[in-house]
Amino acid sequence: MIEHKVTIDTVNQASVERTLKRLARAFSMRDKAFSWTFGEPALTEFKNPRGRVYYVRQALLTVTCEEFENAWTVLAKIQPVDINQPAHGQPVIFSPNPTIEDTLTPPHKFTDHCDHCTSGKRGRQTVYTVTDGSAVKQVGTACLLEYTGITPEMAESWLKLKGNSRIEWATHTGERNKRQHPNISLTNMAVALALYANTHGRYRSNIGRWIFNSWVYAVPTSNGWGEVGYWNAGAKKWVVIEKIHGIEGEGTFLGRPDELPQVSEAVWNTAQDIIKYMTDLPGLNNFEHNLRTIAKAHVVTNKTAGYAGGALAGWLKRKPEPAPKPVPTVTSEWIGKVGERMTVLPCKVTFVRRIETMYGISTLTKFIDLKGNQLVWFRSGDKNDLIKGQIIGLTATVKKHDSYKDTKQTTVTRGKIDKKPEWGEGWEQD
Repeated sequence: MIEHKVTIDTVNQASVERTLKRLARAFSMRDKAFSWTFGEPALTEFKNPRGRVYYVRQALLTVTCEEFENAWTVLAKIQPVDINQPAHGQPVIFSPNPTIEDTLTPPHKFTDHCDHCTSGKRGRQTVYTVTDGSAVKQVGTACLLEYTGITPEMAESWLKLKGNSRIEWATHTGERNKRQHPNISLTNMAVALALYANTHGRYRSNIGRWIFNSWVYAVPTSNGWGEVGYWNAGAKKWVVIEKIHGIEGEGTFLGRPDELPQVSEAVWNTAQDIIKYMTDLPGLNNFEHNLRTIAKAHVVTNKTAGYAGGALAGWLKRKPEPAPKPVPTVTSEWIGKVGERMTVLPCKVTFVRRIETMYGISTLTKFIDLKGNQLVWFRSGDKNDLIKGQIIGLTATVKKHDSYKDTKQTTVTRGKIDKKPEWGEGWEQD
């Protein structure tokens, strides 16, 4: 048994698993062992040539298998001339094996029949002609593994290719690769969102799909400004769709993160902040759950681009955590004796509120003296003779000593108010 370890990007795990199943089927038909396990995914840190740090979620794939010999030899690879159109009956591209001396005559029209699975799959992209020295068969790509020899090294190279293929766009033309599901790195999307926020300071409706479909390339102009656009295949020219501030070097948004345009430090920090915002969401609703899932996968597809763009709206609306309120130093003590009459000169009104009860209307009034001791007086009726901040003299009877929110307060009754102006001396008016 031979063991190989391959690090793959988790965004390509589904494609890798399909290849693994095909390999396992081929090994099983020849009674050979083949098994695999995926490790726990984790973010791997990389640095681009400009020193920027970006992250790719990767997992360790361990493959254990036996080696078996070649049973069939590939004579030719046959493809239709236009692979992006229905393939049946088209002219072909014929690639014979140069090491095989054979008089095989290439077909004039492409046929999508597979002799192994006996299916004529309409739209099949490629077929192979194989021989074991006596028989000649034509098989599709999925069935080719049943006929060719597979070494562990060959399997490892396939898995590496699939597990690390992050570029799904033809960046020199701006056209999508139609044979793979389009996607870009979350880092790329976050940088684009940060550039837009840095320029406009706001959210634009449907910004995620707009960026995903048209932000292909960026070039700097002057003083931190740059232009982003896409390639118009019909007109054969670049189309500028937006002037953006924060671009310091040209690059593409559709390739790997290390191919991104060089941006200012502020824009880069904002992009990382947006990613952190998505990662830290509690997932309390469908929107937060989807954003957190995108952050976990660290990739944006054409189906999730709208949600990813919505992260900018959420990030812009986020509320900073309030600073902790200072805990006031409570110095209030009980004053006077219950049942005795006392005079407080002076005291400040700190609270006035009208209260309706089953017994009628009363006015709750609170005071403090110069030492910070609190007094409470429930006055009968709707009173408006005192206002908050007013300084008076107060003579009243102590009704009880109690506490409110762990603060001692003295409740009084039958009070008499003295509004002499001298009570304001030595105490600042509000």
